[in-house]
Amino acid sequence: METPAAAWARLLAGADVDVDDTTRAIVLGRCRAALSSEDVSEREQAAIIAARIGGFRGFSVCRSFLRDPSPLVRMRAVVEAAAGGAEGLATVRDGAADADPEVATAAFLVLTERRDPGATSQARRALSHADGAVRVAAIGLLAVVGGPAVGPLIEAKRSDPDPRVVEAATAALGSRATAPAPRSTPAPVPPPEVAGLLRSVGSADTTVDLLASLMAARSTALLAAGRASPDPVERLGFVRAAVLLGRRDWANAVRACLGDEDVAVRAEAAAAVGDLAGLSAVPALIEALEDPYPSVRSAAARSLGKLGGPAARAALAEARAEERDPTVASVIDHARASAP
Repeated sequence: METPAAAWARLLAGADVDVDDTTRAIVLGRCRAALSSEDVSEREQAAIIAARIGGFRGFSVCRSFLRDPSPLVRMRAVVEAAAGGAEGLATVRDGAADADPEVATAAFLVLTERRDPGATSQARRALSHADGAVRVAAIGLLAVVGGPAVGPLIEAKRSDPDPRVVEAATAALGSRATAPAPRSTPAPVPPPEVAGLLRSVGSADTTVDLLASLMAARSTALLAAGRASPDPVERLGFVRAAVLLGRRDWANAVRACLGDEDVAVRAEAAAAVGDLAGLSAVPALIEALEDPYPSVRSAAARSLGKLGGPAARAALAEARAEERDPTVASVIDHARASAP
């Protein structure tokens, strides 16, 4: 079984970790302790770990981070809970009531995609939210799960002062009248803007706005744009978006980026693929240890050190014997020392 420290590191790396009750309790205790930390990144990591531990206790701790003063931490709790499937929906529902419009909107987008009837009451209340984007998202959810009783509520929003809300209400009423509501999310990022969104993610620090925009974008459009883009910044943004959204179903596409012609994209993919693919990424990361660029070899070594296992440890030992770059050699030493 994993030690608590190793379990923490491997969970953060996206690996599948089997923990016993004692280890789970220790890890979740560390997550609870992080609630009072002044370090935003520490709180963000704790929210991730709690959601990935999962189960009633894990998501209960994750929900606690919805009270965090940082919108970025609260957004992270919603994103990770969404990746947790049905067990995480209660956390996402709570996120729909967040004071920050970006967090609330993102939560409603997830609930709409999941067609969650348990969030109907939150959506009804959100129709009077001060922010138009939240009202649009609430309409989108009610359109797919609200039933006949919400028709008059949506109809009333056709006189909303925000034209986005009027458009959403009109579209919702039309779809309800002619066919079962589609499984699309409300107010998606238009396809022409997806490339620009990926460029922003590839060239800027993560913000609540960027996370919300990513969650609003159609996943198929992001995946297609990231794979096909001739712009290395957009491809870099795609890899980062996969990690930010916890899209483990994109692991193969990110793994393919280890062969990208751009060194920055390869390095980012080497850092990210372990988070998404877990131990199945080890063979590709071992190959990346032979990349001609030090930044890629370093990223691959760090990921292998997080994932661990006999194959990773053996590859790191072999790479260390052949490595001539002192910086990469130091990274490999650290990875070998920390590898579970």
